[in-house]
Parts: sequence; C-alpha cells; structure tokens
Amino acid sequence: MARTWTSRVVRSAHVAPDTLLAHPDNLVIHPPEQEEQMLTLLRTVGWAAPILVSVQTGRIIDGHMRVSLARRVGIPQVPVDYVDLNEEEERKALLYLKRTTDLARIDPVNLEVILNSIETDQEEIATMARAFANAIEGLKYTPKPREIIEWVEITIGPLSFVVSWADYVQWRALLREAHFSRKPTINHEILRRLGLL
Repeated sequence: MARTWTSRVVRSAHVAPDTLLAHPDNLVIHPPEQEEQMLTLLRTVGWAAPILVSVQTGRIIDGHMRVSLARRVGIPQVPVDYVDLNEEEERKALLYLKRTTDLARIDPVNLEVILNSIETDQEEIATMARAFANAIEGLKYTPKPREIIEWVEITIGPLSFVVSWADYVQWRALLREAHFSRKPTINHEILRRLGLL
C-alpha cells in the first residue's frame, strides 16, 4: 500500500503584508546584514517562495523577515501559502523549519560553481557573493561582470540571421505569450511563420 504525506496547504493568495501576524514563538532573529542581502535578492530576483501562514490564526510560520522587508519598503502584496495547522502544529513547524536549516551543510563544490556562474553588474549581488565565498575556507570566487549583449545570431533550419538583443527578447516574449508554451512549440511556430514547414 502506497504511503502519502498530507499537504497542509489549503490555498494560495497575494495579500497585504500588514494583514499578516508575526508568530509570538518565532525562533529566528535576522541580523541587519542578512536583511540587506534578502532585500537585494528580492529586488533583483523577486519572490521565489511564498510566505507560510496558518489559516487558523493568521500567524506567519515561515517568512517573517520577507514580510518585514515588504512592509519596510512599501510592497503592497506578498505571495502566501495558507496552511491548516493548529497551534501545537504551528510550534512544531516553527521548530522543524529552523532545525532543518541548522542541520543543513553547504556543498562547497556546488557553491563555488554557482558563485562563479553568476554574472552581475550590481555591486550588491557581487558583495553578497563575496561574503558567501569568504565564509567557506578554500573557496575560489572570481566575480564576472555581466556581458552586455547587443546582437544575437539566430539559426532556424537552414537560415541564420542577426537581430538586436532587444528585438530578440521582444520576439521571444510575443511568441511565448501567443502560444503559452515551451520551446518545441515556439520553434515549430517560428519555422511555420518562416515558411519552412
């Protein structure tokens, strides 16, 4: 008999950060340096994970710092996953989320690969990457300035042509929007429009 884990997520929404309550039993205190790094990440990447909030109490289970930063800079809405937990389960989740983070170790090989693959022209991101690298003994990190791409060579079937980066990005976005699809469908549509099918 197959076993499953119950999902406690009951709904997702975008809500005003002022409507979310800090959990009185929150275990984590974030230093200013970590807050600034998170703010940089949110500004440059955006939301990559929702805030976890108990649907029963409205309390934050995970994401206190992100909610605090959203309030601080005036972000009108944050992504939230509401979980159906009673108060005892809320405390277990707070403990679990903190403890599993503490037990995790960073793979220095993967970290070095990731750090050295990031291209940025933003000093904040480069500074954050350097701080990460400095925390791991023996890690080699060489910041790479972001390459400015002006022209892109495109090959479709037997045709090759050069277009400006701006035109390429706009063309790609329009095709995705028109077909709500992934690469194979987009490629097929390009070939069709060029009369190659």
